[in-house]
Amino acid sequence: MNSDRATTGLRDRKACIACTKSKRKCDKGTPFCQRCLEKDLICQYPNIRPYTRVKRLPQTSPPASDALSSHEASSAQLEARESVNPSLLTGSWFLGPETWSIDHSSINCPLPPLSASIMEIYVDQMRAWLRQWIKETQNGFIHGHLYSVTGLPHCLQNAWAALTAYFFKTRENEVATMSMIQARAEELIVQQSHNEICSATMSLLGTVEHLARVQALFVYQFIRLFDGNIRQRALAEKEIPVLFSWCRALWESATLHADSENFSLPSSPFDGADPIARLWRKWVLSESIRRMWIITHFTQSVYFTMRDGWTNCPGGVCFTARQGLWDASSSDAWANLLGTHDPWFFSCAHANQLLMIAEPGRVDSFSELLLKMLWGNEKIENWMKNGSAVSNLTLN
Repeated sequence: MNSDRATTGLRDRKACIACTKSKRKCDKGTPFCQRCLEKDLICQYPNIRPYTRVKRLPQTSPPASDALSSHEASSAQLEARESVNPSLLTGSWFLGPETWSIDHSSINCPLPPLSASIMEIYVDQMRAWLRQWIKETQNGFIHGHLYSVTGLPHCLQNAWAALTAYFFKTRENEVATMSMIQARAEELIVQQSHNEICSATMSLLGTVEHLARVQALFVYQFIRLFDGNIRQRALAEKEIPVLFSWCRALWESATLHADSENFSLPSSPFDGADPIARLWRKWVLSESIRRMWIITHFTQSVYFTMRDGWTNCPGGVCFTARQGLWDASSSDAWANLLGTHDPWFFSCAHANQLLMIAEPGRVDSFSELLLKMLWGNEKIENWMKNGSAVSNLTLN
């Protein structure tokens, strides 16, 4: 049934603007047609956007005498919501089957060696984000609302405690701290292996549980691979295949269940029936999975490059680059930004498209780091300083 609707929509859609102007055949693919991807053209369909432009709600409070009543304010907010393109409410722009494909088409494997400077920038940023997580329970790849209703899963509670101990370790307790981290990592793997044997299949593990265990094992892996402790590094290397296996299972779970009603986070008592809040929860889960996949594979790529001098490319998956969407404090703040701006939903494999249309300073810190990893720190720093989008940036 979904397939029939997708086929009908594709047949009715007009060719993209670039193909129309050049009088070339357009395959009408989403989010970009194949011709635009191959030629690095900006692919835009006429009147087809996953968002619409609506009037912003006032940002400053009026004088008390002129203030709207709570009923009037709610009505104004509802009116702004109703003006959003209905296609936004379907979530098809980030939940559709095509958005879960892993793209290898535009990346040559193996990748050229990453420079020492960009690897240092990457590792420093990971450390900063992990510090941020233990202080604020959120960072560039772990969303603050991911576990706001349920609380941290047990495996992440252990990882959080281990990470806290690591960042505050002293010379005197360093050996004990690293041994504890090793024990926590081994305990997690043994427990998950036991669960797999008992359930016979992984079907009993929900997508959120898949995500939590990947996040937890990633914390242990990052600590041990980049700490400098030779023994811990050797032990962590043996667990790299486990992390990749869990990450693959996470991606397969998301791909399988993304179009189901159960693909979401638990609702709070305040927004359970709100369609905007429900869509936001789906996006938070979806984007968390995407960012975790990227972080897992990029971190391993950095480690392999440091160790061996080269690495295979992991492929590219889609992510949301618009500044403010990831950090939105509520579903209304998220929907308001999404309703007035392009979310910039791109695949890593074609991130140069983002450089052509995005305004420097309008992509979030996660996307900025990813762009530096793909195209080099100097090129992206130059782009950030230009003050406007660039269409002629040399990326090769």
